[in-house]
Amino acid sequence: MLDIISIGALNIDLIARVNRFPVADEEVAVQDLEIFHGGSAANVAVGVSRLGHCSGFVGMVGSDQFGEMLIEGLKKEGVDVSHLIKTEGNSGLVFAAINPAGERILYSSEGVSSRFYRSLIPVDYIKEARFLHLTSIIGEKAIDTLEFASSIAYDNNIKVILDPGSILAEKGCKALSGILGNCYLITPSQIEANMLTGLKGEKAGRRLLEYGPKAVIITRGAEGCLLITKDLTRNVSALRSKAVDTTGAGDSFAAGLISGLLENKGLEKATEFATLVASISVTRRGARTTPRREEIRNQP
Repeated sequence: MLDIISIGALNIDLIARVNRFPVADEEVAVQDLEIFHGGSAANVAVGVSRLGHCSGFVGMVGSDQFGEMLIEGLKKEGVDVSHLIKTEGNSGLVFAAINPAGERILYSSEGVSSRFYRSLIPVDYIKEARFLHLTSIIGEKAIDTLEFASSIAYDNNIKVILDPGSILAEKGCKALSGILGNCYLITPSQIEANMLTGLKGEKAGRRLLEYGPKAVIITRGAEGCLLITKDLTRNVSALRSKAVDTTGAGDSFAAGLISGLLENKGLEKATEFATLVASISVTRRGARTTPRREEIRNQP
């Protein structure tokens, strides 16, 4: 049995570091350009593996030069890729510009992942997991695909965690109601929570609870996160750290949260653990910056 299966994006990240973001029609020099493996779903699977649990990834890569590179990257991290599909076309690619404050601007090309339809969901494989983590899949069939996957998990008492991302969040709660009704937990950023509900803060979280999740965690970057359940509202402060790159912070938070839940820490303690993991991740460059378990133990 796998502890978690993560479904969503696997892509190459091109990271450009700039002194400042340009305005329209302005050119700004790139100080440094790096290539990393990324994709939110894949990053979470890697993060959970680094924290000592068994993870699997479901998604698609292309037949281009990046495809095999991405597959091998997951294998080296101990992620099960037995249901990762390689097909004709280009792999996903994200271009990110990052300023000295660690803030970022992202441009995404979905590649073959936009062709990941419900017919490709490995039903029996999902039934083997304890948790199912879903992140935004780009494409016209994305909602249908994620709703189908979440229903399989829900019907088999597998806890579903949704990180909607802005592309799904802008569709709104009603469009995502089928997925939300199958969720145990949803973890939008504060911008995504506003997109989903038209509300802010606790009001946004309370509205999301009406659609079925047992808990909502609204992530707020350096301000920490807001944990909301039927009977609880709690601000969890972020731990102080010097941010170098926030690209993988949300994925590291998710990996820490899932790991905490797998270890029966309870929702509040798991959220605190997730903030610790995220606080370490932002001190490193790239999207896959979740620390390993031994690094967590060495924290003061």
